[in-house]
Amino acid sequence: MRSTITNLSHLAAAAALAAGLFSVPVPAAAQQEPAIAELRIAIQDMATKQQRGYVNPGDTLELRVGERVRLRMVAIPAAGNRAPRYPSARFSELAGGGRIALSRVDAREGSAILEAVSTQHSGNPGATTLVRYELLDNVNIRKGLLQGTITVVVTDRQAVVPEPPAQRPERLGVTLFEHQGFRGRSETFFDDDPRLNDNLIRQDAASSIRVPRGCQVIVFSEPNYEGARTLFTEDVYDLRGSRVGNDTASSIQVDCGNRRGGNWGNVGGDRRDDGYGYDRRDRGVTLYEHQDFQGRSETFYESDPRLNDNPIRQDTASSVRVPRGCRVVLYEHPDYQGRATVLESDITDLNGTRVGNDSVSSIEVDCLGPRR
Repeated sequence: MRSTITNLSHLAAAAALAAGLFSVPVPAAAQQEPAIAELRIAIQDMATKQQRGYVNPGDTLELRVGERVRLRMVAIPAAGNRAPRYPSARFSELAGGGRIALSRVDAREGSAILEAVSTQHSGNPGATTLVRYELLDNVNIRKGLLQGTITVVVTDRQAVVPEPPAQRPERLGVTLFEHQGFRGRSETFFDDDPRLNDNLIRQDAASSIRVPRGCQVIVFSEPNYEGARTLFTEDVYDLRGSRVGNDTASSIQVDCGNRRGGNWGNVGGDRRDDGYGYDRRDRGVTLYEHQDFQGRSETFYESDPRLNDNPIRQDTASSVRVPRGCRVVLYEHPDYQGRATVLESDITDLNGTRVGNDSVSSIEVDCLGPRR
């Protein structure tokens, strides 16, 4: 009898279940997919394999001819920190007209390769090129997003490479040093200074000078561009060989190609006077055999490519008289070759110059005004 009752109870339960009187519990997570807030299409550059970003349905994607990108559908959940989903989706071309080409369309993965082929449309030049997508997974999203398009614009413009920021050219200046050999304290001057007494390198303190290429400087022995002066167009290791002298500089005029007027080298007086009571029109450049204008000498009114047949032969000059208004270039070798020194004022010792002592082999002379 117990067996019969048990069997009857099983039959009754089965009948009740069939009639819907009882229900089997279903896990909450299986009842409904999480809501999807938005869809995006990820864009990957096939040349670099780098992610370029995303476009949303209805947006425009701009590509240059020859570019290939990978499209992949991405679904962003609405709530919480849920990871993005990659639903199955099919991409297809609408009104492409030869501008684009789709390949490797993988509906299960929701991806495709898009290539920009041409800027021209084979049928209607004014037509808009579209790529259509269609979601294949049953995702919890509003119906309007189950399918849609993106617009593709193909251009022939080259990639715009940003130009590096313009480099400001280095400002050139003349540097005075406290000691010979470019040692000790120093100060760089970019403009004229009529008084050095309030500078780091004060008046009567300079012993050597750095003059970069393209610059020239006139050093004066007195403030306000007065007194003895020497023009330099190159570095001077030791000012003791110059007319202005060592520890004597009191004012300077600097020209690195950016002077705006002003009286360059104008110290007043009769500009024909060479500083020794002679008219510059009678003057030439005089080479001396020894320092301090001593020994044999020879005055040159014109350039001379070879000094080997002169009273002052090559490799014998040690000091030079350069009257005001004259300019001389001393060369280490004949025919204006080798190291050179430009002078526009006297120098008592060529040891302090680039060409050096007992090394002059040719000279170029330029004195303003005809020689009488």
